Amino acid sequence: MTSKDAVWIRLGLLLLAAGCGEAPRSLGKAAAPLTIDDAFSIATPTATQLSPDGHRVAFTLIRVVDGDWHEGVHVIDADGAESREVAATGDTPRWSPDGTRIAWINRATRPAQVWCATPEGEQKKQLTELDGGVSDFAWAPDGKRLAVTTAVKEGGVARTQIVLVQPGEMPRQLTHTDQHIIVHVWEPDANLSWSPDGRFIAYSVKPTGRFDDDYASDVHVIDVRTGASRAVVRRPGMDMRPRWSPSGKYIAFRTSYGLIDRFANHGLGVVRVEDGKLQDGGRAFEGGFLDGPYTYVWADSQVVLFLGSAGFDTRLFALDARTGKLQQRSREPGTRSQLSGGWPSGLIAYAFTTAGSPWEVSISPVEAEERRSVTRLNPGLAKRSLPSLREVEWESSGGGLEGLLALPADYAPGRRYPVITLLHGGPEGSARYGFSPELPSPIFSFAPDEYFVPLLAGEGFAVFLPNFRGSGGRGELFRRAGNGADWAERFTEDVLAGLDKLVATGIADSAALGIAGSRSGATKVVAMLGRTARFRAASVVTPYPDFVRDFHKASGDFQLMFEGMAGTSGPELQAFLEREQPMSRVDSIVTPVQVINDEAAFSIDTEQSLELHRALWKRRVPGELIVSRAGDVAASKEQIRRTTAWFRRWLVRSEQ
Repeated sequence: MTSKDAVWIRLGLLLLAAGCGEAPRSLGKAAAPLTIDDAFSIATPTATQLSPDGHRVAFTLIRVVDGDWHEGVHVIDADGAESREVAATGDTPRWSPDGTRIAWINRATRPAQVWCATPEGEQKKQLTELDGGVSDFAWAPDGKRLAVTTAVKEGGVARTQIVLVQPGEMPRQLTHTDQHIIVHVWEPDANLSWSPDGRFIAYSVKPTGRFDDDYASDVHVIDVRTGASRAVVRRPGMDMRPRWSPSGKYIAFRTSYGLIDRFANHGLGVVRVEDGKLQDGGRAFEGGFLDGPYTYVWADSQVVLFLGSAGFDTRLFALDARTGKLQQRSREPGTRSQLSGGWPSGLIAYAFTTAGSPWEVSISPVEAEERRSVTRLNPGLAKRSLPSLREVEWESSGGGLEGLLALPADYAPGRRYPVITLLHGGPEGSARYGFSPELPSPIFSFAPDEYFVPLLAGEGFAVFLPNFRGSGGRGELFRRAGNGADWAERFTEDVLAGLDKLVATGIADSAALGIAGSRSGATKVVAMLGRTARFRAASVVTPYPDFVRDFHKASGDFQLMFEGMAGTSGPELQAFLEREQPMSRVDSIVTPVQVINDEAAFSIDTEQSLELHRALWKRRVPGELIVSRAGDVAASKEQIRRTTAWFRRWLVRSEQ
């Protein structure tokens, strides 16, 4: 029997013994609809970390405790039989190489520091005590040292540097770079990576912390003994988040293949360390910036596994470092995130969600996906009625299109429903299978948003999630098809054609159509409302309909997004911004609009929402303005109540 056979058999026996498949729905009495309190009681796993022997999975668990969001570190056996909280406060768990300890970042220490304990939660101790705190860390292969990123003040300026920490010794600063060391880019993995022999650390840098400078990033390797650093990947575009292969011969990294282009293909690159030879075989993936690759691990010394968006799913792919051959290994619809494990256990762990099921931790052999749930974090949902998701296909002048439709649990064929169209953001995002169908990672979706699909469906609305031209998940040509002159005309045509299909099939009530979106999705909503009066009500969260203002704001960031949307730069770009911005047609809007502004929104200033609201109020278009700050549970619940009440007011007839 081979070692791979043994892994399969061991995994199968563990899961059969535990009976840890998906939770069955209760039969008999009709279940009650999901409530707002139910939605905020959902526990969400993030940052999964499989132990080196594959026997346990550590993960961050986010849930509401005492009315506020709380992150703690948990460990569960691979058979799901025993679970325990290792740290009441912490995130980013990492196993020691021998699997005897689990370390995490404790942000309650202020500044954040690394702590560790046994997998049973015993023998807790603090491993770092750095004035600049810790933003990321990685165990050395010998398990005796940590590489950490921390803020170090040099010459009066504080910059993130890599520091070597060994208990009982003074911390030793390894880097003295004036560039920005990249840490925690949405997914907490592959930022610091030790070579298997412990001699080197791979990391990535970019000129500044600006978002656009992701496209000026390079992969470096530093000698732990001497502190000498060299670039192993240096070219235009994005090259970052390195992960060393078990053999030490290769480093895998995320790349845009030498292009400084937000809408170009993204994938995995592999560099041979000894001579810098690049293998860009991951090009066949054709993912965009928001399609991934997300997290990735080495299955062995030759094959690297990664997660990336394709169609309605986030799938598992395998890339051969020597040949560049790409293989898909997913076997069922769903969204996967937070991949960990691979070598040496022969197993992988990840978070998984699909229609009707929030995020849970799953494990599978590396050779082919045979997914089994390890956790059952939200058993109470079995007592609630949840929406079903179905795929919808239709045609427009752009060809064949597709989307998802969430239907109430008590959906009855032949009855017409008020439909809320939810436009994805990005701008090149996509709708995909999941409890929250727009968001590819639990890092983004642990908190129910203003348009939480299960709650809207529980209120009796059907929710339409179209993947119009410009969406991700279907390759570069489709992604770019939403850009350039008349960009809004194209997605407006696509969305309305999809709604026509829902009306023609007897699902949608043509007199009760609503539309909503957040950030880029909200901006698309404003653009559509200037081109059609078919919607009876709209709601938007933190839009940026004034392109000129957004492009020239003080941060000077996200300009590559606008260049990609316009397909040009320079004076032609300025003309595009003035001509194509949604505010240019605000005087044509007649649909009642609810405007919600999150003052804490990343990169979008409050004045954008105020400008839109003032323009509509001046023309006496019915509406309301809500200004809030994200992160507060009570405020988030109130915003959901307000958006739901808004759509009930305009879309639900008194006789329904």
